[in-house]
Amino acid sequence: MDSAKNGRPRRGALWRAAAAAAAVLSVVAVGLVGAPPTRGRAAAATTVQGESPVRTNIPVAEDGRASGGAYLRLDTTRRPPSGGWYATYRVNAPADGAYRMEVAATSPVEQWRQQAWGSYFDLSVNGAPFAQAAWSQPRWTGSPHAWGDLYRLRLDDVELKRGANTITFRVDGAVAAAPAVRYRLLLDAFTLARTDLALREVGSAAPGDIGVYRDGERADLLLRLNARTPTAWPVRYEIHDYFGHRVGAGTATIPAGAASATVPLPGLPAGNFRVSASRPGASGGAVVGHLAHLPGRRPVAGEANRFGVNVWAAGVVPPSRLHAVLAAMREMGAGHARDGDDWPTAEPSRGRYVSTPYDALVRAYHAHGLTSMDTITEPPGWAVPPTSAPLPADLRDAYAFARQRAGKMGAARSDAIHLSNEPESDDTASTGDQQAAYVKAAALGAADRRGPRQATVLPTYYVPGYFQDLVLQNQVAGYADHWAWQAYPNGYPDPVNPRLPAEDLRKHRELKRLHGARTPLWAAEAGAYIRSSPDGLSRESQVTQARHLVRSTVEGFAGGVARSYWFSGTPIGYLSAGGGEEAVYFGLLSPTFQPWPAYSAHAAMASILGEADHVGPVRGLPDGATGQVFAAHGKTVTVVWADRPTRLDVPTPGRRVEILDIMGARQGVATPARNGTVRVTASPDPVYLASDAAAPRAPAAAPVRRAKPSRAEHIVLAQRFAPRNAAPNKNGDGTEGPPHGYRLDPATSMNLEVYNFSDTAQTVTVTARAYGGWSVRPSTGSAATVRVPAHGRVSVPHTVTAPATVRRGVDYPLVFDATAGGRPVTPSVGRVQRPAAKPGTPVPLAPSITDLSPRGGTTVAGPRVNLSARVTDALSGVDARRLTLQVDGRDVPARFDPSTGRLTASVRLAPGRHEVWVRAYNRAHAPSQASAAFTVAGLRRNGF
Repeated sequence: MDSAKNGRPRRGALWRAAAAAAAVLSVVAVGLVGAPPTRGRAAAATTVQGESPVRTNIPVAEDGRASGGAYLRLDTTRRPPSGGWYATYRVNAPADGAYRMEVAATSPVEQWRQQAWGSYFDLSVNGAPFAQAAWSQPRWTGSPHAWGDLYRLRLDDVELKRGANTITFRVDGAVAAAPAVRYRLLLDAFTLARTDLALREVGSAAPGDIGVYRDGERADLLLRLNARTPTAWPVRYEIHDYFGHRVGAGTATIPAGAASATVPLPGLPAGNFRVSASRPGASGGAVVGHLAHLPGRRPVAGEANRFGVNVWAAGVVPPSRLHAVLAAMREMGAGHARDGDDWPTAEPSRGRYVSTPYDALVRAYHAHGLTSMDTITEPPGWAVPPTSAPLPADLRDAYAFARQRAGKMGAARSDAIHLSNEPESDDTASTGDQQAAYVKAAALGAADRRGPRQATVLPTYYVPGYFQDLVLQNQVAGYADHWAWQAYPNGYPDPVNPRLPAEDLRKHRELKRLHGARTPLWAAEAGAYIRSSPDGLSRESQVTQARHLVRSTVEGFAGGVARSYWFSGTPIGYLSAGGGEEAVYFGLLSPTFQPWPAYSAHAAMASILGEADHVGPVRGLPDGATGQVFAAHGKTVTVVWADRPTRLDVPTPGRRVEILDIMGARQGVATPARNGTVRVTASPDPVYLASDAAAPRAPAAAPVRRAKPSRAEHIVLAQRFAPRNAAPNKNGDGTEGPPHGYRLDPATSMNLEVYNFSDTAQTVTVTARAYGGWSVRPSTGSAATVRVPAHGRVSVPHTVTAPATVRRGVDYPLVFDATAGGRPVTPSVGRVQRPAAKPGTPVPLAPSITDLSPRGGTTVAGPRVNLSARVTDALSGVDARRLTLQVDGRDVPARFDPSTGRLTASVRLAPGRHEVWVRAYNRAHAPSQASAAFTVAGLRRNGF
């Protein structure tokens, strides 16, 4: 950013230059800031065939599906010549004025039936400077299909003069369209139809700005027509704040011969402002735009910043808007961005890596002060035969790709690698054990690259369930630096009052504890499926989004989330149903890249909460009211809200308390009463109470970063079965009931693949075990001990056998353990079944923990307290070496009697509330846990 003072370039003569260019060619998308289609004029459209330019360096191709039997076809990996790939067309216009423009061409954003995207393209009318056709993904997705990969795309209106005109298309940017980075524009035809002169945009007057400013920065309102007006054009505008109060109004005149006018904004507090404008006396609706006045205090930077945002810029942000959008993400308080490169494009064939537009994107993130988390996308087709979909058949491909990503130089290297996203949400036959082996391979690849450490993040799952459980039983948690989850409310689209899925968050905390993961918990996606309309979000939905963003983020931090990535900062969504998608919206920016109220709410939250170190909940609030206390900027900040307007006396330390609304605007200053409370009216819109008192900080857990993987951890085991033995296909969301295992015959041959990702050969000894009547042994002539070369793979054939007595349609564990150099290797734990016409009654696959004492909610005498539980496992037996008993998070020595299953201990406890927790593993590596909170009677004293 240009200005060291406020992060913005100076504004002055740039306005006039931009306004003159806008008079010739519109470059801001029509939608929430655009007027509805003109109804007055019904002139015949002029169609120009794509294959008929007067000048071009792009070839023409024939196709019977094209409107004229041929089309302009740019589809090349060659870099463009000086001036770009271009095609100039001559168009005769019947009169001066505005013309509606549509093209039948490849779309730069996803479409429901499109096989490959096209490049963004620029337009120039009558030699004016080029401007990009820069509509958002929600505005273009769902466009009518023309043929093949071509869609009928609405562009901005253009201004033509009577008689001869020229319109030039230009492509100078590549698109990641597997299997290569390509320059791609397929153009069948475009149409031009006269349309009425109309107001088209209400927004910020600063060029390239999305409408965000802070105190001390000049802010002007831009009112723009779709062409120059021959006579003076009056405009009436009104400004309303987030709460619906009118805070400004006025009139402006666009002078004859101009297409726009600017108006200084009145002094406004921090907030989000809806500006509606129209021509007095004109029919039709007003044109609406949004502006955001951000709080004066900027958010914290660096690792202390807990706020992240999903951007996915490569697929949804036009290149001409990229820097403005990333600057806006940083201005709203995000310190971290999540995105992802296209693996098939980055590695078009095994071992051949190419630079993609994503490299420049990562550099842009870093230039704007954002760290980058790179999500690994689906592997390329050359690595994934049908028998292994959707994972590589050779895990060395995953290792090599992750290692290459981690080894990128300088600012092109992402700060973190997200190992997978929603692997359970497809309809393939992949299993949890296969996914675990893949995750281990990719994590090792990232860890083995020399140079600065790149953090690794575990896969995210749409909901906790059997698939994730099996992945974790394969002991993947120790391969990553961060645990990840998705924070979406249950229900689709979400209800009017969405809430953080607290039960899912609790399950993730329990899973982390169950599997011994001390890594920080990141919400890799946090958001809500808000129902949308053709114009985006209604005002009511905008309010819903803003409220949910603050409340869910605050509750996430209170529930143990260390970093939260909102989905999404950029415009992502579907404005109409189709292609299997509902009309839902996610972005904090509107379909025309302007800040919605949720954007301002995020900026206020990040500004006020600072480091957002959670201290604790507010006690004693009535039902329906919520409050959380944070340490922020060294002071105490309390956030409160209620389901309906409620007067609250909020405990607040200090002598002076500033009260701020959801937008960050000051509502007043209070002095706590004698009882240490401040009275406020809480509502569904959160309120901040920022005290001058220093915050009591809870002991902060030290960040846990995994050690360099050991040689034994570089051994990865993977089960491979023939296609006929594949597990049942998943149903798309990973929630279907059992059985889930490989479908085996009475005797089935399979291979255990042993990978060695270390730099030296290793000797590996394999042990196979099966339960429930099943048996497994190395095939005849196969050795249980194998020598695996460096970065090599050895297949060890086995035979899995099920006698007739094995229950059909029921999952049983199939386990492979190993040692390398005398040290244990993480196991491969799968599920097998004898298929049946309908599912059988499942057998317990994890230990049972019962009769936990003291029981939850009871009060016992102290100081000596006896602890006990019954731990059993009828399938594979309890692994007595891995039993854990804790009180208040501390290990307690315990005794286990395998004959009775009794686990006992005795401990001295101080009076007060305590928690006993038991974890048990069976011999098939499946864990379970149980806990109980109880009270020790007597006066509270320090001690354990």
